[in-house]
Amino acid sequence: MANELTEREMAIMEAKRFVTIPEPDYSQMSIDEIRKRIEYMESAFRLAFENEEDDDVDL
Repeated sequence: MANELTEREMAIMEAKRFVTIPEPDYSQMSIDEIRKRIEYMESAFRLAFENEEDDDVDL
């Protein structure tokens, strides 16, 4: 089927969930580099927001 996405295309789509400026040149990255980037971004977001509810911020 011509409309099926390759594993690389699916990884790039998943990586684009994270908006970065400037956007990386995915054409120059291996699929392993793309996957590592996804893992890094996911862990960074988890660390940044995991204790969000526990913060004692008075508005």
